[in-house]
Amino acid sequence: MGLYQDAENLIRSNLELAARWFALERTARTKPPIVRIGELNEAQLTTINQQRQEEELPPVVAAVLFDGRHMYESRCIEDGYTIDEVIEMIFIAFNDGAHVAPGWSTVLISPTTRVNKAGKTVRDEALFECHGKLPHPELLSVIPRGDGKDHSKKKRATR
Repeated sequence: MGLYQDAENLIRSNLELAARWFALERTARTKPPIVRIGELNEAQLTTINQQRQEEELPPVVAAVLFDGRHMYESRCIEDGYTIDEVIEMIFIAFNDGAHVAPGWSTVLISPTTRVNKAGKTVRDEALFECHGKLPHPELLSVIPRGDGKDHSKKKRATR
């Protein structure tokens, strides 16, 4: 099914609230609400739940939730992307043609690449958190693979 018709507005307002939440004192008034933005298609849901069954984890449902705080922090604050760029990444990564990556994380990988503002060819991936809001998967982040930035979040050892 993909993203809902009003998903762009929901995502944008959520990310804008996340920006205020990070810029101002963090209060309940500025915290972005959790919203439903779309649904996994049948093939994606089946593949994800088969992987979860192999790991002896409970299944998830198709409806996807979104809370933009982590995505705003990782893509806008840390990587310097604009909200418009993040929305573009989401729409490319989370579509009916995206396939589920094998492995321990729940990731949808876009079947197509795009050229970003810096002229680099990237493939967008949507990363889901599937434990915190069971049975709903939550779109946690998007990762523009190939943009030349380190998205591993591993801290460098210091001596």
